[in-house]
Amino acid sequence: MTRTKNSFVKKVVLVLTAAFVLAESANSQNQTIDNSGFKPNAVKSLITGISSSNEGLKRDCIYFTAKYYVKETVDALTAQMKAEKNPRNRVLIAFALYQLGVDDGIKVVYNTALKDDDAQVRRMCAALYSEYKNSSHSVGLGK
Repeated sequence: MTRTKNSFVKKVVLVLTAAFVLAESANSQNQTIDNSGFKPNAVKSLITGISSSNEGLKRDCIYFTAKYYVKETVDALTAQMKAEKNPRNRVLIAFALYQLGVDDGIKVVYNTALKDDDAQVRRMCAALYSEYKNSSHSVGLGK
């Protein structure tokens, strides 16, 4: 009798756990990305890191702005795009601006595709702009 009872309890716990996991999974798929949970100091730190002379810190901060959609960093990214000497960093900045999808940032990507000194940077920016233009976010720059 106790063996049957233990088996029943295990099955109930398993079913409830599975139901909870499936409910959480379904709930997380409907959530939109919202960076309002970032504290102002965290955003300030990202902005400071974007203009840092430490290459690793700079690249990580640029990457995280795109990954976590921190749109407050667009001005810092556009300023750094103009000042940046490293072509790899300019491509990363262009990718971050593309990911953020803010019109001012997309304009910088478009202008960089037209005017940058480095051929690879121009090519990557043109590809990012083309992808943006063909996506549902398009603002129709340069038409």
